[in-house]
Amino acid sequence: PLPKTQLLDEETQELILRIRSEKLKLMTRGQIADFSKRKRALRLNISHIDMAIEWGSFIRVHCHPIRFDAVYTVDWPKRIIAESEHYVVLNKPEGVPVPATVDNLVETCLAQTATAIGREEPLLITHRLDQATSGVLVMGKTTEFVSYFNTLMMQQHQHLKKSDDNDDKEEGEKEAKSLLPNGAHSQKTAAAAAAATTTTTTLVEKRYRLLTLRSLPVGRHVGYLDEQSSLGGDGPTQHIMSSSPPPPPSPPSMDEDDERKQLSSVGGMHGGDDDIDGDKAADDEEKKTMTKKEKKRLKAEMATRPRKRQPKRCELEIETSKAFVLGPRPSGEGFEDWEEGSIAYESTVLLFTGRTHVIRSMAAHLGSPILGDTLYRNLTSEHSGAVPVVTHTRIALQACELKILDESETGASMLGGTSALTFHACIPWWRETHEKDE
Repeated sequence: PLPKTQLLDEETQELILRIRSEKLKLMTRGQIADFSKRKRALRLNISHIDMAIEWGSFIRVHCHPIRFDAVYTVDWPKRIIAESEHYVVLNKPEGVPVPATVDNLVETCLAQTATAIGREEPLLITHRLDQATSGVLVMGKTTEFVSYFNTLMMQQHQHLKKSDDNDDKEEGEKEAKSLLPNGAHSQKTAAAAAAATTTTTTLVEKRYRLLTLRSLPVGRHVGYLDEQSSLGGDGPTQHIMSSSPPPPPSPPSMDEDDERKQLSSVGGMHGGDDDIDGDKAADDEEKKTMTKKEKKRLKAEMATRPRKRQPKRCELEIETSKAFVLGPRPSGEGFEDWEEGSIAYESTVLLFTGRTHVIRSMAAHLGSPILGDTLYRNLTSEHSGAVPVVTHTRIALQACELKILDESETGASMLGGTSALTFHACIPWWRETHEKDE
């Protein structure tokens, strides 16, 4: 709020009154809108420090913005993997966020990469990596490419979902086949095999590299990810992995109030329309007389009620898991178990569904969380007493490879005249010491 006018000098009071009168005139003429009625303020991208601000604009000043000093330790031009007229591919460094935050538009991958290629405005986001994760990151130069890339991701998701449905259908047909004479399904089997050979090739393929203390079991793994708040709602959100599918959703429970409303709506079993109106008036009066403390308590109870959202099915494949000799221990929390010279295991993972939290949660579910991952290590027996904390510096997880395949005309236009592209990240940060020694 503005200070009281009697505490201001006459010159300042005159300036405030002039600004308010000018704003009122412009609003009356329809030349400007009343920003106080907007649901969301428009964000202005600051391209340079001498950029002019229009008269009547509102400016929000963050006195203590969140800083990401890691951006000043990165040679951004050397981090660029590929560039075209539509996109830029970056080997994202750990410790730097991809999108802008509400109080920091500059210290991000989008802004720093744009500066590295001589672009005034920040690049456009197509997908995300966690702040502590490094690796291949695709950013858009045009809105057309962003829309195109998002469409590829959506088609990939739909294709995988269709494949899962077909697998379930095949299992049911196998059970039914055992009850029928031999050869009855031979014709159907041949048709299914022919259809399988003509299925659409994977459009987007994401491969990751991670480091754990124990070897992860090689093969395909399916789990069900449930989003939960840790520490009874006071901690960060975790995505808990389970091996068994969730039970079918139960019908919503009916409390006394819902039962009364239902009975009232089907025939006035509580005394007719007069009683219904009286009950509604009583409910309205009860809401009005609730104190702030009671409303707060009711809100807390609503937050602790079970979520209706069902766990999501996730799938990945652990392709390799090889022994790796650890170098010097990194600084920061989450590396207490890192001992120089000891054996860890570097694994490559092909992610079919979901984001990087699927890999992080699955590694912990399999008994060996990713080194440095303080958010999920408490899910294992060794660190069951640890407090889950979101790390913003680094974890031993890298998006090491990204493949794009699209044989359409649009794909040839967006991908620079080719139907397939593959981008590889540089060596991960935990291998840099070994490479320098060699």
